Amino acid sequence: MSFFRYSAGSSESIRKKIKIYVILVVITFVGLWMRVWYLQILKGEDFMGRSEENRIRKASLPAYRGTIKDRNGETLVNIRPSFNLYVTPEDAKGLSNSLALLSEKIEIDDEKLRADIRQSRSFKNVLIKRDVGRKEVAYVEENKMQLPGIHIKVEPLRSYVYNDLAAHILGYLGEVSKEKLKTPAYSKYKLGDMMGKNGLENIYEFNLKGEKGFKEIEVDVSGRELKTLRKFPPESGDSLVLTLDVRVQKKLEEWVNELSKENPVEGSVVVMKVQTGEIIAMVSKPSFDPNLFAAGGGGAGGAGGASTSGNNPGGVGGAGIQLPTTFRDPAQVIGAPGPTSAPTPNGYDQSGKYWVAGGGAGGTDTPPTTSGASGGSKYERCGVF
Repeated sequence: MSFFRYSAGSSESIRKKIKIYVILVVITFVGLWMRVWYLQILKGEDFMGRSEENRIRKASLPAYRGTIKDRNGETLVNIRPSFNLYVTPEDAKGLSNSLALLSEKIEIDDEKLRADIRQSRSFKNVLIKRDVGRKEVAYVEENKMQLPGIHIKVEPLRSYVYNDLAAHILGYLGEVSKEKLKTPAYSKYKLGDMMGKNGLENIYEFNLKGEKGFKEIEVDVSGRELKTLRKFPPESGDSLVLTLDVRVQKKLEEWVNELSKENPVEGSVVVMKVQTGEIIAMVSKPSFDPNLFAAGGGGAGGAGGASTSGNNPGGVGGAGIQLPTTFRDPAQVIGAPGPTSAPTPNGYDQSGKYWVAGGGAGGTDTPPTTSGASGGSKYERCGVF
């Protein structure tokens, strides 16, 4: 009897233990199911989005600035391909070591680069250097595995075909400032973008700049591009046709340069069609080469040997010399849209009459307006009053 009593008591104890184990297993599976429900149902879309962001990146495609031509269709300013060096901070493991390796072949402004990285989001490309040479491109590609997050992008670069020819009229490009990035007008710009700083490049910035495109790319764990999923090409900017005649401009430049061989010339020479007010040619000395600014290597005071000689690169009159009061700013005159635009004080109308503020031609105090005067985003002829 004692044996059976012991067996009955033992069985009851085992049944209690089994119940406890079953309860624990049920609780464990319920907990696992709730966790799966949380991850797959409640947070599924969120985690899916994060996963896609890690796998798919949206890369911007630079806009192509519009060309600038003379009255005969001769190209003065266009674009050419440029190899630009970028870093994506979140993919750049061991950035200090990478920059040290790059510095062996490429000159880098380390302090400016780190400041730009601090002010940029970790997944955004930050410009290291613009328009690097082919040897530098080869060096980066050869050491790609030792330079995570650092890559080359081929982008359009502003090219001034005749170098310093009509530089004060055409103007130059420079990186958009941090102050402008905070304004609504420049909301579509980002750090490292180029914009017109002076001359026609500045006056017609929003017409010339075009619209950026973008592409969606698939990347691996190191951030290297695997393939392009979708692509939306950029839109080119509008083109400007000026009243300048590059042939006359060249002759005028040659004549001024001849005079400069004996005594350096500091001043301006303007060739103007008085019947319409069109600027045919304009030379201002000392001059500068806008190509030095296009690659982001210059500032307001000159760039790497630009022949400014203390002259403000954007000063249309040159060397601190102001234009005569009978002229408007030539950069504005040459870029003024539409042949039907109304004349302004101190200028010519289409009939050849000259108007002066306060005592106009023929006893008229103010210049007449032209009905139907209008501007547009496309320019067939610029610079006619």
